Amino acid sequence: MHISARNERFEIIETSTKPWAQVPSHKSIFFIFFISAWLVGWGFGEVNAIKTLLSPEQDERKAFMTFWLIGWTLGGAWALGALIWQLAGFEILTIDQTTITQRIEILGMGFNKHYNLKEVKDLRVIPYNLSIITNQKVVLPPIIGAGHGAIAFDYGSRTFYLGSSVDEAEAKKIVAAFQKLMPSF
Repeated sequence: MHISARNERFEIIETSTKPWAQVPSHKSIFFIFFISAWLVGWGFGEVNAIKTLLSPEQDERKAFMTFWLIGWTLGGAWALGALIWQLAGFEILTIDQTTITQRIEILGMGFNKHYNLKEVKDLRVIPYNLSIITNQKVVLPPIIGAGHGAIAFDYGSRTFYLGSSVDEAEAKKIVAAFQKLMPSF
């Protein structure tokens, strides 16, 4: 069996002042189809729960239904967010003289995490598993905690992770591009 080399799934833009890498979210066809079907069922449950809540003959169950509907809605929002991340999410990594910035972006909206370059130590590549079977984090945006990914660095007494959708070989190319333009690493 002949195996062809795969192209990178990211784009590195090298400027003289601020190199950056744009990494699309890791796509899992199974997850996209599964969560889409799940959301259809979720929608039916949401509509029926609202109908029950608004029904005048269900007065004794309104407190429970309200509590249940809040949890159900939060679960649906999580699933919808994960689906949109799969379809249209990007992680944008930039580095300049003072800061490493990680931007998590979905459909042009997002937020930034800034790391003071003076506190960043030991920028490195680590093995990272992109399989949805053994690593469910790959279907979610890295917005909580220290993140996840194949690029790591020590920041104070914690280790932070970037590049949630790149494998080890791709992470090496991103780190090399950053090190080329920022020799202090």
